[in-house]
Amino acid sequence: MAGVMNAISMPATFLEVPGAPREKWCQWIKSFEMHLVAIDGTQYSDVRKQALLYNCLGAEGRRLFDNILPVVKPEGVAQDDWNVYVEAKKRMEEYFDTSISIIMERHNFYYRYQAPGESVEAYVATLRMLASTCAFINTNEMIRDQVVMRMTCIKAQEKLLCHKNPSLDRVISTIKSSERSAIGVKHF
Repeated sequence: MAGVMNAISMPATFLEVPGAPREKWCQWIKSFEMHLVAIDGTQYSDVRKQALLYNCLGAEGRRLFDNILPVVKPEGVAQDDWNVYVEAKKRMEEYFDTSISIIMERHNFYYRYQAPGESVEAYVATLRMLASTCAFINTNEMIRDQVVMRMTCIKAQEKLLCHKNPSLDRVISTIKSSERSAIGVKHF
């Protein structure tokens, strides 16, 4: 189809209505920057990147940006030494990420159980997302321990508790094997 451009959809808006965002700023901005990579926007000027950021903030995000977090170049700073996109990201991060409580984030991590029917891959992906704001020294070790403590398959749990210090990959592999066995048994 000549003349039709391939449209790459915009990322989900950050904050459409007043209240708490659906997603943490650090996670949303990562998604936005991956969108920039997808559309080859990393080469865009800082002004253009800031305009894209602004348009993806959502109605309430733009209201906050315009009224609470205006991005204005400070007097005395040379234009070459100032990056409007970096400054816009910094202002949003300061506003939305200052209230992160490590204790609350870790609480959310530690109390996340594997749901019945949830695959180990989906559970680990959720734990990785939750761990991203926990400031753990060894994230993989914490995820491994959480998976073993909160998993639904008791037989695999008993097997893993006998290992001295299994890696996260070994834990995942063992659980996947148990999941496959359970599925095979149900089909007989």
